[in-house]
Amino acid sequence: MTVSLALKMGLTQRALHCGSLKELAARFRAVNPRTAFEVERARKWVRGVARPRDHRFYEDWAMVIGSGRGGAWIAAASRAAFVDELVDVLAADRAALEAILSTLEERRAAAPAGPDPASGSYVTYSHAYSRYYRGSLVRGVLRIAPRPEGRYDLTYREKFQEQGVIVVRGRAELSDGLLSCHAKEPDAAAGAAPFLFLLRTPGHPPHVLFGQMLAAAAFGPEREPGASPFVALRVGDAAAARTEDRVCYLDATEAAIARDLGALDLPRGAVGPLTAAMARVFGASGTPIITTPFAEFADACTALVRASGSDPDRAASAKIDA
Repeated sequence: MTVSLALKMGLTQRALHCGSLKELAARFRAVNPRTAFEVERARKWVRGVARPRDHRFYEDWAMVIGSGRGGAWIAAASRAAFVDELVDVLAADRAALEAILSTLEERRAAAPAGPDPASGSYVTYSHAYSRYYRGSLVRGVLRIAPRPEGRYDLTYREKFQEQGVIVVRGRAELSDGLLSCHAKEPDAAAGAAPFLFLLRTPGHPPHVLFGQMLAAAAFGPEREPGASPFVALRVGDAAAARTEDRVCYLDATEAAIARDLGALDLPRGAVGPLTAAMARVFGASGTPIITTPFAEFADACTALVRASGSDPDRAASAKIDA
């Protein structure tokens, strides 16, 4: 069984007598100024919410400890072999490394399992694409269920009239805090227009997902494609079920948004900041989501996390640079 990335980093940090991840990052920059090792990335790797995507990171790691075995070996080495290498190339104290490893493993085993980084029920908001409802918002329900190896089943639903719904499903993947999915109506004829989602997942677990949805208008003389900011607010299953029974269109005004958010059982104090921020995000029609109005929305998301009493940074279990 291979040693986890977090445990290997902990052993390396202590074998090199680095007091923090910042000091370890400096060692990586010394061998490669363009290394993928950055403190914030490393903290995500330690928490298990992301993993290195550049294989050259492991080559840098081999150079940092002075190993001639190469990056592939560093990534795959067993616990015993990795400890042996640190002892050989750094003259590290084996007993001290074994004691450190035991402490880190006990800490990780004792830490409660963190919530899944994306799965759950969400109420969503986006622009209406149909020219018949231009200027309105569409409220939907997003459900994300975990699958093995960081993949998810995604279901998105809109109720556009009393007897009519649109349901699309797809397989989603989570990488470096971005959830991506190509979804389609499962019962539609071949060639049905897809829904494309690219959503950011701040926090662990996220109380919000935000990003962009690309799709085509469901109603109109032509199925016009469009892109919209997409906001998903985590709610309980009961609130999601109530929302599924409501027709999806609402006015893109602060008053209408506030009424809608008020029905979602959000934490006290969250509705006001979210209302103002969402009104600005969706009022900036056609503006990329990463511009200033959306930065304000990100601040409101932070307020939501605080109002709920959950601190994303608290999930950094087994933090090795404490």
